[in-house]
Amino acid sequence: MKKGLLLIIAVLISNIGISQNFPSNTNQKESVRDFALMLKPREAKKLNKFGDKAFKKDSIKLIIVSVKSMDGLDSRNYAYGLGESWKLLESEKQLLIVLKPKYEYEKGEIYIATSYGGLEYYISDLTVKGILDNSIIPQFKKQKIYKGLKVGIKEVYTEIKKTLYNKT
Repeated sequence: MKKGLLLIIAVLISNIGISQNFPSNTNQKESVRDFALMLKPREAKKLNKFGDKAFKKDSIKLIIVSVKSMDGLDSRNYAYGLGESWKLLESEKQLLIVLKPKYEYEKGEIYIATSYGGLEYYISDLTVKGILDNSIIPQFKKQKIYKGLKVGIKEVYTEIKKTLYNKT
């Protein structure tokens, strides 16, 4: 029996806030939790479909979260706080990717948090940095959020599968 692998892709769009306030973990069956309404419905549907296929085929759970504010936290602390609040980082095979596209007067940020003792064995920081720098961020700079997510998610998923199944 395959062990479950949870891949959490969280897209976090923020404005500067004052207090820590994580959204409720609603609609847990869907991969996309688009609180900031940054994706078109058809784009969210396509990402949900990819997430469903990944889970059925390889027990990899993809979760994409967008929020309007990180409530004054940096992307790293927000990602870990959200993960703890939603009990996402408790399993050894979970990955939380925090993406914050650039707003008019704000710098874009991205942070990837792996669960404790987990997916860092399946995808290296160097590989993740390459995916971010070469695939996701260039699309975000062009305001192509969906395309950046789609390409980045597929690359992360492929890299994890290669290591998981020892394929090169």
